[in-house]
Amino acid sequence: VGALHVSQKPSEVQVALGDNAALECQVLVAEHWNLLRLEWTKDGEHRVLCGTRLNATSVPLSPCGPRLQLGWHQLRATLSLQRARAGDAGRYVCRVTMEI
Repeated sequence: VGALHVSQKPSEVQVALGDNAALECQVLVAEHWNLLRLEWTKDGEHRVLCGTRLNATSVPLSPCGPRLQLGWHQLRATLSLQRARAGDAGRYVCRVTMEI
């Protein structure tokens, strides 16, 4: 049993061209945390599409580009994509790291 568990639901989202999409991941933390690193990647690349560092008392969030927005509420991270394009299709992964 680890101190951190991340799950993405639903596992697949279908979006029509031009529509908006929201991808979510739930973060379960078994112990008190001070700093989490949250990152979204696409198609197994090491390049981070959108990311931030979260501390337990404040959440500094900002847009991650012209069409990407990161949200954080009650241990749930949301990556919002506006005006979907053909090149946006792929596998998105939410990575969370507890920093000590």
